[in-house]
Amino acid sequence: MESYGATETRADNSQFSDALKINDAVVLYDNLLNNQNGSSGTARSKESNGGYPKSVFFILGTEFCKRFSYYGMRAILILYLTKWLKFDADNATGVYHGFVFLCYFSPLFGAIIADGYLGRYRTILYLSIIYGIGNVIMSATAVPPPEWIGPMIALILIGIGTGGIKPCVAAFGADQFRPEQEKQRETFFSVFYFMINLGSMFSIILTPILRADVHCYEAECYPLAFGIPAILMISSAVIFIAGGRLYKKIPPTGNLIGRVFKCIFYGIKGKISHPDKRPHWLDHSVGLFEADFVEEVKRLLKVLIICVPLPLYWALGDQQGSRWTLQAEQLDGSMGPLGRIKPDQLQALNPILILGLIPLFEKLIYPCLDKCKVPNRPLQRMVAGMFLSVIAFVMAGFVQLKINSQFESPLTTTEIGITHYNMLPCTASVSSAHYSQSIHSLQLGEFQKFSPGNITWNISADCSTENISKTFSFIGSHSYRLVILQNNSSSLDLIKIKDQRKKSGEGNALISVMNMDNSIGSVKLVQTTYTGTVTEKTGITFDIKNHTHLSLEPESYEVYKLPKNGDNATDWSLVSTVKLGIGGIYTLLLYNENSKTNLMLFTSVEQNSLSMFVMVPQYIVITVGEILFSITGLSFGYSQAPKSMKSFIQAAFLMNTAFGNLIVAIISEIRLFSNQAVEFFFYAVIMLIDILIFMVIAYFYEYVRVTEEATIHTEDTSGLIDNLEMEDSYKNK
Repeated sequence: MESYGATETRADNSQFSDALKINDAVVLYDNLLNNQNGSSGTARSKESNGGYPKSVFFILGTEFCKRFSYYGMRAILILYLTKWLKFDADNATGVYHGFVFLCYFSPLFGAIIADGYLGRYRTILYLSIIYGIGNVIMSATAVPPPEWIGPMIALILIGIGTGGIKPCVAAFGADQFRPEQEKQRETFFSVFYFMINLGSMFSIILTPILRADVHCYEAECYPLAFGIPAILMISSAVIFIAGGRLYKKIPPTGNLIGRVFKCIFYGIKGKISHPDKRPHWLDHSVGLFEADFVEEVKRLLKVLIICVPLPLYWALGDQQGSRWTLQAEQLDGSMGPLGRIKPDQLQALNPILILGLIPLFEKLIYPCLDKCKVPNRPLQRMVAGMFLSVIAFVMAGFVQLKINSQFESPLTTTEIGITHYNMLPCTASVSSAHYSQSIHSLQLGEFQKFSPGNITWNISADCSTENISKTFSFIGSHSYRLVILQNNSSSLDLIKIKDQRKKSGEGNALISVMNMDNSIGSVKLVQTTYTGTVTEKTGITFDIKNHTHLSLEPESYEVYKLPKNGDNATDWSLVSTVKLGIGGIYTLLLYNENSKTNLMLFTSVEQNSLSMFVMVPQYIVITVGEILFSITGLSFGYSQAPKSMKSFIQAAFLMNTAFGNLIVAIISEIRLFSNQAVEFFFYAVIMLIDILIFMVIAYFYEYVRVTEEATIHTEDTSGLIDNLEMEDSYKNK
């Protein structure tokens, strides 16, 4: 998962960057971490008698609602794609990460529009409207029958809206402060970061509850789960507009990002057309652009080279909302009397841990690392964060191996699986050429594997004097149920029904119904929701002539029957209650005994026994890595970029997230792996290779030493591999 707004807390443009020296960015970073109200040792803040401008509170409220909307919708998106739209796991993962790619690619255009054409206020306003329309469409189309066109349009609108706003909101908030309010402006970023995490935490906890515990269509309510984020997004726009007269609105001053691209273009063009020996290929742009601007672009490119290996980090980090959520679905989220944690709620660990760990890092861990002198420099800490992401994915791989051990090995083309069911009121014996067993009344026999082809089965029973033989044809790689029963003439009979042995990839229970009571016309399972009193009942009706397994949420269900020729509205009657476990596969048998309908629940495949909390360590590790990598990386980029190009660096860091998600989308769509554990290990391996590349690039990087008078390049390297001391004014945390 992304850093929950860390990217946005550094969003900036040329106007704001002109108001801050580079060293002030270090002060800002300190306050972001520990909210010390500007009391950093850098001591460049000026005391101000005034508090926050009133307009800032409208911006903070806007951001809380906006982040609630985005993360609430995103938290349940992967399950919406798999459960409601019926995408398979690979296609759903591809769509999920394609959407996140759009969210982090569009900030580039948002920054261009804000800086060069509309200004930040109108950019935020117009794109908020587009964002809200996308949310409304997402909610309105989450109704039967499931269709994918509406949700895809909604995701595109949301991606454009949220992405275009990203580079604008924090900088717009900073614009509201007067020059003498440096101290308040710095602490604003800390509060802004807190609001982002607060909104994401609440939404990730709440929207899964609305999805699963409120029943409006079948067993879930996606219209409401998407509707609340839509309401919050509309509220965000209303709050933002309400502060309109209070805002300080800086007009657009030019497309800085466009100028950077033009400078690079003319530098390349000049190098190709005039291959003379100039000190740098960008010097071919001098004349078309000011010499100072060209020098700043040179410095910018040095920082951008560092960014080249970074997208792969986000390819791992953002899978918390996709592959890791799908992994959580295969685990048991039971918390005893406290209920059951939902798989999409587990993502809330990330913002919760971020809010709790950042003060710990500032007060304890970073001082200890500084004393040990490693990793105490920005690039060193980024490498440490990348290594932790590798460890987290190795842990996820081992968890997946443990999950896989709960699954039966799939049948090969030279195997079939057979389970015998004895529906007689006495013990039955079954035998074939190479197999025999006795099965007690209303019990099932052991699951056995055989070779495909024709097999003859001999059946006898203690309560019958006749013996029968029946031959069936079996196809390789399939499972079957052979049911021993008495037909309408009370003679022994054996019927063949297809079986299901593969667990639900969504963590649901699978259940089919076998009806042996001739008085029953239909059967349904009903889930009852309690909130002090009975609030709602939702059910699913089975076709008793079709023994297909249906997927249900792992909960307790009431079993109702409808007599033949009964009234669908009034004649349903309760038979009993059954409890379905996560990942279990069941057969529900209804039979008549002493003129009364009874039931038995056969468990073909046991429910998942591995707790969802085995994933907590990997969440802790990847979140610690995120703190070391993301926040440190953003501070590094901010401090090392030219003063007039802070916005470009922020767009570049957002693009890292975009391309990281694109990598996951591509790998998912080409379906390289059938085993999820292998895929997790694959990501860990390529991340290790990526770290080595990053270390080589970082080794040759020269930190920029910034002072009030001049910008000086040191002779030393980054210190990533070399332990030589570097005398610079960059305050390492």
